[in-house]
Amino acid sequence: MTKSCGKQENIADSTASPRKKTPQTRAYTEEHPLVYEDMWDLWPYAFLNENGEPDGFNVELIRMLMGELKIPYIIKLKEKQDAFEDLRDGKSDLILGLSAGYHDAYGLYSENPVTLFTQSVASPKDKPLEISTFKDLSNHQVFVNDSSLCHHLMIDYGWGDNAIPYSAVRLALLKVSTENEGAVVWNTLSLKWLINKYHIDNLQITPINMPHGEYKFMSNDPVLLAKLDSVYSALDSSDQLVDLRNKWFYPEHQETGIPSWVWYLAAGPVCWHSSCASTFLSIIPKPVGLPNITASATSVWHSFWKPVV
Repeated sequence: MTKSCGKQENIADSTASPRKKTPQTRAYTEEHPLVYEDMWDLWPYAFLNENGEPDGFNVELIRMLMGELKIPYIIKLKEKQDAFEDLRDGKSDLILGLSAGYHDAYGLYSENPVTLFTQSVASPKDKPLEISTFKDLSNHQVFVNDSSLCHHLMIDYGWGDNAIPYSAVRLALLKVSTENEGAVVWNTLSLKWLINKYHIDNLQITPINMPHGEYKFMSNDPVLLAKLDSVYSALDSSDQLVDLRNKWFYPEHQETGIPSWVWYLAAGPVCWHSSCASTFLSIIPKPVGLPNITASATSVWHSFWKPVV
């Protein structure tokens, strides 16, 4: 029996200092199911749909994996910081999160990334594009998701004053669209989803040459993580996740009649672009203590550009 819950009330102080939880394994039963938590506003990965129910790529992936592992589960969506703190405090068993130093205290990571968070800028189509590389953010103010990858990087590099944090990125996008001024930097697929959902026709999305983050399972149960790695790898290698990725990440590529090799060919320039991003730290000195969150162009090819029609 599986259950899904909507948005939860904030139950933890987001300013509390992380306290690393001791890894432990437990049995997941109908009486004590696995508790999976995620964000309620991270489109298209996890969000509340029009019926107030959990939806998105992450949600469907968890249902698929729990079915394969025959593990009873509950899905809860809530504020990002609450989800991380619940994992740390033992109130949940599993989340998906960015593999970065500022998340290390909350749990362990899976070996393999589920996807990559590449970064793009959304800006007015009729205005000159002023941001194309990470270094450009040192000279321009942009809206960012509060405590996001870009927000952390800008602070780490001393450009925090140029980051205007928004907890609701959709409101930042609507502000830029309405005023036809400014720019929003966030993960590429989330920007694309919101612009399509709200039919924001006057904004364009442009990739930024900067580090991208690996999005992984996080848990304090190492046995669970090992099982998830094994099952996920098996499903991925047999292309059983292709339809799920296409549904949420590349809906415009479905039922087009275009052969799948065309999309791989089109991905070539992006792979080159991401390869450049992986070497940018040799151009801009990395502050001491900044975690390594870049990934290879090969990973980008496999995990980010994998639409099949």
